[in-house]
Amino acid sequence: MSLGKRIRELRTMKNLSQEAVAEKCNVSTPAVSHWETDSSSPNKAHRKLLADALGVHENDLYVAPEIPVPQHVLISEIVDCLKDMTDEELRFVLTVVQAARNLTNRN
Repeated sequence: MSLGKRIRELRTMKNLSQEAVAEKCNVSTPAVSHWETDSSSPNKAHRKLLADALGVHENDLYVAPEIPVPQHVLISEIVDCLKDMTDEELRFVLTVVQAARNLTNRN
């Protein structure tokens, strides 16, 4: 399932029109149509608005296993989480990430 099909699936599950989603995302109705037909993809700001409009987390836009979450989306989510952390929490996260990297490098 493509990102566009997933967007359409979520929109129809919520009984929202393309017009309603467009209004919530501050874009035109044709922009939503282009997203749903995979003619274009929503940018970072629009993905957040789209997820909010559909009542899901941004990563849920990619929930189908055949739709890999793009690396830039994952990195953006991680960075957003890190912004509100204390120095102690950041040091802990760094330790966990380094340990995970060491584990994957051994295999």
